Formats: sequence, C-alpha cells, structure tokens
Amino acid sequence: MSEVVKRKIRFSSDIIELVSKKFYSFDVETTGLNPVTDRIIEIGCCEFVNLKPVKEFSTLVNANHYIPSHVTKINNITNEMVNSAPLEDEVYYYFCSFIKSVLEGKAVIVAHNANFDMNFLSNTLSRLGISGKLYYIDTLDLARTYLSLPNNKQTTVAKYFNIPIGNAHRAGDDALVCGKIFVEIINLLKNS
Repeated sequence: MSEVVKRKIRFSSDIIELVSKKFYSFDVETTGLNPVTDRIIEIGCCEFVNLKPVKEFSTLVNANHYIPSHVTKINNITNEMVNSAPLEDEVYYYFCSFIKSVLEGKAVIVAHNANFDMNFLSNTLSRLGISGKLYYIDTLDLARTYLSLPNNKQTTVAKYFNIPIGNAHRAGDDALVCGKIFVEIINLLKNS
C-alpha cells in the first residue's frame, strides 16, 4: 500500500538556511477543483540550487479525463492538446525521478496556494501507487505574512518583485515564477 505524507513546513530561520541550498517550486493545471474526482493535466516544477533555477520539468498530462470548456478558458489547455500528451504513468515515472529528493524527505517543495497543488499531487501519487513525502511551503501564506499588497495572487506578488509573469495559468511558467517569488521573500527576510 502506498502512502504519501503531506506536511506544511513552518517557515523559520532554520528552514531559510535549508531551502537556500535547494528547493523545488511547483504548479499544476487541473480539470477542476476536486483533487479526488478531477485530474492534473499539466505539471510544472523547477529545481532551485543556491536560490537559482537550475532545472525545469514541464509537461502536459493525458489523464484520460475530459477538460470542461470553462477550465480551458482559464488555462488554454484543450482536450486535443492532452490527447497527444504522455499518459499519467509515464509522466509520473519521470516526474518522481525529478523530485526524488522531495519524495525522500530531503528537500522542500514550494507552491502558491500550496494546499490545492499538494492535495492534487498527493492524491495522484496515492492513486498511482507511489509513496513519498511532500514537505511544503506556501508562498501565498508568506505573501500574506510579509507583504502588504492589495491582494496576494501570484501575478500581483510577481509584479511587486518585478518578476516577469510569462504565460500565467500554465504550470511551467507559474512554477518558475513561484520559485522566484520564494527567493525574493527569502532575500527580503535575510536583509531585514
């Protein structure tokens, strides 16, 4: 039986030291909001070493699940696009290799509104029979705690730090932006 341990990490000076060496930023696009009945249709993840992005993983996912038109309007991912994408089993084989240190509990994964992403990821891994650990930090929580902005959407926080947004609501670009936001918040705290 596979088990995915999912735990939000409390942000502290010890954690800053750890993640300054290595962390992964992450984002998904999905067919809806329910992590049990909906599916991930795109994964984006960036490995950061010494607060710099060094490797990226990004792919569409054919989860054999219909994408409603209201979802396509948000992320511009169509059923036709995912029909020719790799199947879940293949994607997660490579993705789990990419985030091996995360699943072993040796690295932290970061996402904006992380509960959403981690619920989808943990449910998918469990459903596919993959065990691992997901120790995560939420940049949405950090923005709420350390910044005074009109809202804490990822695009608003990115603009505050002058981070190019790229293609918003696409997992690869959003993961990279999330990682860069995390680096800016770390630097802000280190310099305060």
